Amino acid sequence: MRSPSCMARGRIPGRARMASICPPGPEGVALRTFAEACAELRMSAKTLRGYMRNGAIRHIAYGHGLHRRRRLFHPDDIAAFLDSQRSRDVACPSIGPRKPASSRRKSTSTTSGAVVVGFMARRDAARNGTPNG
Repeated sequence: MRSPSCMARGRIPGRARMASICPPGPEGVALRTFAEACAELRMSAKTLRGYMRNGAIRHIAYGHGLHRRRRLFHPDDIAAFLDSQRSRDVACPSIGPRKPASSRRKSTSTTSGAVVVGFMARRDAARNGTPNG
């Protein structure tokens, strides 16, 4: 807690100051500050800013500032973000269980008119042949 002289000069200590500038949400729900959202999501500020930049998490721009924008988060938006980040581990298709024969693709054989020539045979033929020139 700050000293009483701090309050006498008109400054409000940290948490109380944020409470005074954070209005309640439309339903009277207390909005979360950027730092509170980071703590609730257990991520760094840099990571949360990245998610905000990509549009993965919704936020409310508060105030008129252009350089140091205040961003507030509704608890429902934080919960929706957490739900969107949930995932299930899916087995790799190459090593997963095989599909039944009726749903697999049919394998076909192809024919080609190409002749396979070993590189040693090609080299020997070039040495025994007439020189280029």
